[in-house]
This record gives sequence, structure tokens and C-alpha cells, in this order.
Amino acid sequence: MLKGLTKKSKVENDGLYDYTKYHMKLKDRAIAFLIGFGLAAIAIHIFFGNIIVDLVVGIAAGIVAQPIYRKMMIKKIRRQLLFQFRDLLDSLSSSVSAGKVVNAAFADAEKDMNLQYGENSLIYKEVRAINSGLINSANIEDLLLDFGKRSGIEDIVSFANVFSISNRRGGEIKSIIGETKSILCDKIDIEMEIQASLNSTKNELNILMLMPLIVVPMMSSFSQDSDNPAINITVKIAGLAIFIIAYIIGRKITDIKV
Repeated sequence: MLKGLTKKSKVENDGLYDYTKYHMKLKDRAIAFLIGFGLAAIAIHIFFGNIIVDLVVGIAAGIVAQPIYRKMMIKKIRRQLLFQFRDLLDSLSSSVSAGKVVNAAFADAEKDMNLQYGENSLIYKEVRAINSGLINSANIEDLLLDFGKRSGIEDIVSFANVFSISNRRGGEIKSIIGETKSILCDKIDIEMEIQASLNSTKNELNILMLMPLIVVPMMSSFSQDSDNPAINITVKIAGLAIFIIAYIIGRKITDIKV
């Protein structure tokens, strides 16, 4: 997963990534193409039963699936990073509450993240880079702001901004870390509860998506098409378009962000 991320940082280049971008390898492109091609070809064949049309639409769908797959991977990686960042805040909060300064708290957090997620994890690489920057006399504010910018995650950006302002003005870092952790944990818990309650709805939507692919062949076997081919094609295209639009709207309705 890490191989798809684009390396980019103004503060430290080793091991840091731009989480707003995802460089698709040949394997990723092949997976995206095959999924898009397979789903589109099957659906089109059921509606029209023409191999040439199946191939043309399938290839087009495989190409369209590339950016969709990229967005899905970016979302998946950033979600993983957010969950790991929550545990980072938990580690920092424990260290700061014990009376340690920020630099020492990040040093302890590096050990905690290594034990919890391993050396190849996203958050461990970020904390290691921050500690490396601190050893080389880099500004902790710049390091966190750079992390927030690259992450593209609102919660991390907000934490970096508040931390930067409070650190310059001598604010209470302990309360900032604690409050940020509390808010983030509540937000993640609420999101998980919402997603759990919507799982059944999403499953129903996926089942409904398959229904036309089952009903259309059954109806075709019991009925005769119109003598006008243009009407037949127009009706099928309209039905397919309605089917796709309804599914897209359903996905948007069930995609609730906290």
C-alpha cells in the first residue's frame, strides 16, 4: 500500500508521503480495469446481448474505473492514517501528562507506534521523521504543519495549526493534545456507529443493484421485443441509465461524513 503513495515533503524527504495522491502501479491499474470491464460487460450483455457492444463498453468502463480506484485507495490509506494518528495522540497525551516535554513525548511515541504498528506503518514513519527533524534542530511546528498538509486530513491539519499557535504563545500543550484526542475519538466512534447502522441499508442497495440483472433476462424470456429495433434499444438504454443513476444517488445518500 505504501508503494502507491507519492513521496513529497519540504521538511524531510525520507519516508514521508503525500497522502492526497496515489501513484497506481501496473497491478493497481490491472485490478481497476478488470473490475470495471467485468461489471460493465456483464451488465451490458444482459441488457443488449451483443459481444461487440460488451467489449466497447467494458473497455470504456475499465478506463473510467482507474480514477475511481485511485480515489478509493486514497480514502482507504487516509482513513488508516487517521486511526493511527488517534493512537499517536493517546501516546503523546500519556507522556505529557506524566510531565515530559514535547520532544521526549514524541520520542516515546515513536517506540509506542513501532510496538503497536511496526516499522512499515504510516504513523511510525511520520513520528520517526518528526524525531529526526527535532534532532537536526528543525522546528516542531513546521514538522507538524508539514505532516498536516501532506495528510490532507482535516483533524490532523487542525491539530497542527492549534499546536503551532499555542506552542508559539506558550499555551497549554497538555490540554490541546488531550482535547484533540477526545474530539477525534468521539468523532471516530460516532462515524463507526453511523456506518454500522447503515451497513444493512448498503447491503440492501447492493442487492437491489443486482435485481435488474436478474429480472431483465427473465422478462426477455417471457416477452417479445418490439418490431422497431430503435425503440428496443432506446428503452433498454433508458432503463440502464435510470438503474445507474439510482445506484449513484443511493451511494451518496448512504455516504455520511462526520
